[in-house]
Amino acid sequence: MAVAAVCTSASLAAAEWSWQWPAGATGGAVPQVEITPYLYGKQWAYTVEIDDAPKLTHDVAMPLLARQQFTDAPPGVSAGRLMPFVGGAAIIVLRVGGNEHHLSWDDCRALRDAGWGIINHSYFHRGRLGENGDKLSPEDIRFDLFWSQTLIAHEVGDGRAATHFAYPYGNSVYQKYLGEFGMVSGSRTAGKSIRHPYNDGAIHLDYPRNNIDEKAWSGSRGNSEVLWQFPDGDGPAEGQLVLDFTHAIEPPGTQNNKRWEKRLEFIGRTFGAAGKDNVWSASNNEIFSYVKARQQANVVVDAEGVRVSLPDGAPGSRLTLKITGIDPGADLPTPDGALVYRQGNTVWVTTPVIGEAGAAIPQPRVRRVYKGPMQSVQFDHPVQVAAVRLHQTGDPSEGFVLRVDAQLADGSSRSLLPEMVDLRWGNGVWRLYGPVPNAPAVTATAVEVNHDQCFREMEIWALDTGM
Repeated sequence: MAVAAVCTSASLAAAEWSWQWPAGATGGAVPQVEITPYLYGKQWAYTVEIDDAPKLTHDVAMPLLARQQFTDAPPGVSAGRLMPFVGGAAIIVLRVGGNEHHLSWDDCRALRDAGWGIINHSYFHRGRLGENGDKLSPEDIRFDLFWSQTLIAHEVGDGRAATHFAYPYGNSVYQKYLGEFGMVSGSRTAGKSIRHPYNDGAIHLDYPRNNIDEKAWSGSRGNSEVLWQFPDGDGPAEGQLVLDFTHAIEPPGTQNNKRWEKRLEFIGRTFGAAGKDNVWSASNNEIFSYVKARQQANVVVDAEGVRVSLPDGAPGSRLTLKITGIDPGADLPTPDGALVYRQGNTVWVTTPVIGEAGAAIPQPRVRRVYKGPMQSVQFDHPVQVAAVRLHQTGDPSEGFVLRVDAQLADGSSRSLLPEMVDLRWGNGVWRLYGPVPNAPAVTATAVEVNHDQCFREMEIWALDTGM
């Protein structure tokens, strides 16, 4: 992606970053500038996506991947800072914090702090295909995406939601709604897209994964080779993203863990810091945001400096610029928040985030106004109730019929439940009921519930009228 002296764009610049180098650093000539295929000047990208939020993602997968490293320097440039391999936790939100077998929000935050991405795998995990599959309406999908994005933004995104979606059951029925909620990419096993995000025909919202799930990899299909589905020969092509998918990396000592260890060790030894150092390991959120930003970036360069801007709607991302034609003896101060490496007359500068990373939190904005025991809650002033979440930890008592009512100012009540409520399969889920976003919030003086032994906690979410 070489860039000429001046590139123009009709799009309004939503975000911009610029760097001026010292006078004379280019001898009056205009240097050549390109945005490298991936961050830090890396040539290809690798990630592991783990679906369904198993606790093993935090306890086993995170430390296992971190044993392999790359550096934040371009390939062939020494003294780079070591970085761990990371992946993405594709969470079913109703399971997060549901029981000890699944990730908690604290686990998700720990993964985030270690460089992992939190990927949206839906709130309810509906979408089974076939004659007896889930019949999802647009309202069902928007309800799911609104609340999954909202919870991710509140709990782990510092107010920003996921930009990548993993399709439940591989059902792409969600696809045409993802853009409404700020997502720019999606993945599913056996997707139709080309396995290279920069090639013609690549569909970022339908990116295929390598199925490295245990059932497919254990040998039952004759696919127990450690490097099954990994590009052979000289390895991945320039610009390629290799996306490995599984539902869990199993504990140390298992055959599954040993195969993963060998697979990751080969990738790290060959393409990481100990080898070619040409791989960038990140989450799908970061990788596809980089690809999209690179494709849409507008670069203007002259003898005095460079300016990079992104149009409205482009995902925020750091970008790495390769600048050729800088005097090797020129004193180049590192810009605030940026990273600079040099070799001869070439400079690689990795920018801070241009724009805002992550997706905007869905509208209308909501906030949690109660979290505690499952009980009726009286408000000290009317509240616009958007939804109620209930933590179910087992089967209800025989004959129990759930009731969740909003009490109105005139003394009447309104149920917040749908017509059909199914409390089966409730061993560790956060059930969610409410009108938003498909209907207006309910102005209530209280929320009344009837309690049963199967419920532990509840949350009440209301419109954030202060925003």
